[in-house]
Amino acid sequence: MRLASSFLATLFLLGSPFATFADEGGAATRLLVVSGLGGDDRFSEAFVLWADTLVEAATASGVAETVYLAEDPELSPRASGKSGKDQVLEALAALQEKSGPEDITWVVLIGHGSFRDGSSRLNLPGPDLTDRDYAAALDGFRGKIVFVNTASASGGFLRSLAAENRVVVTATKSPTQRNESVFGGKFAEAFRESLADGDQNGNVSVLEAFEYARQEVARHYETKNLMVTEQALLDDDGNGEGSNTPNALGSEESGGDGLLAARLELTGPTAASASGGRRAELQDQLDQLRRQKDSLEPEVYESELERLLLEIARLDRQERGSADGEVPE
Repeated sequence: MRLASSFLATLFLLGSPFATFADEGGAATRLLVVSGLGGDDRFSEAFVLWADTLVEAATASGVAETVYLAEDPELSPRASGKSGKDQVLEALAALQEKSGPEDITWVVLIGHGSFRDGSSRLNLPGPDLTDRDYAAALDGFRGKIVFVNTASASGGFLRSLAAENRVVVTATKSPTQRNESVFGGKFAEAFRESLADGDQNGNVSVLEAFEYARQEVARHYETKNLMVTEQALLDDDGNGEGSNTPNALGSEESGGDGLLAARLELTGPTAASASGGRRAELQDQLDQLRRQKDSLEPEVYESELERLLLEIARLDRQERGSADGEVPE
């Protein structure tokens, strides 16, 4: 499927429609950050810095709740507990209990990863949690989930955690990429002062943060003249394959990934707009269309996608015009 260039140009002129779904109609957004074993002071301090950056950004943007579990809670005033296996599972259970059908839950893992006995894991103080453990813990959640594993050897999480209404990001494309990963620092940095806010709407989406981090990781290795030992992947169509080049249209070029990630932002709810009801209806139609993609003819899917995105873009333009004191068309 290739969207017509005229359609893309029209979207550009109208403005990006994707960020308008950031609060999912006033839904609550919650964040859990888990940082694991550093192994030495250099890594421990870096992991705290990355986690603090993410928590600060989430708090500033008004998310409903942030929970930060750290290797050593005394290293950060923002940490609410130790990142032991039991504490992580308890935090996930508490978030699951609060999750509603319209809510968005972010889970971000920071640290060193490993792969053994057929399982990927984040190295924690004490027993580790595997990819299968996290998948089981997320089963009862309602609403949408953004799961980001920024650790080395994290690629194995992709297939285990992929599901409908879920964005999964891993710092590596496979569990065999075990060298030190810098993706976590770049991903966290994307939210600092909305550094990766490509559409200039004041918030950063998962897709924007992923793209920013991917580019910065490449620049890091190029600057140091090193061989790239990590390739991040994003999956949000539920097939567990992931893409290194997702895009906001979820097109064939992106492997079908990026459409949901472009809509979900690390931000709190905003006041409902006059067009909120219609926008929610369009979102439902967009989600349903996405689920039916494989059963539709490419031309039919493209036509419906174009229609929905254009209408969303028009709503967004009208709302921005009203906010600026302009008379909507």
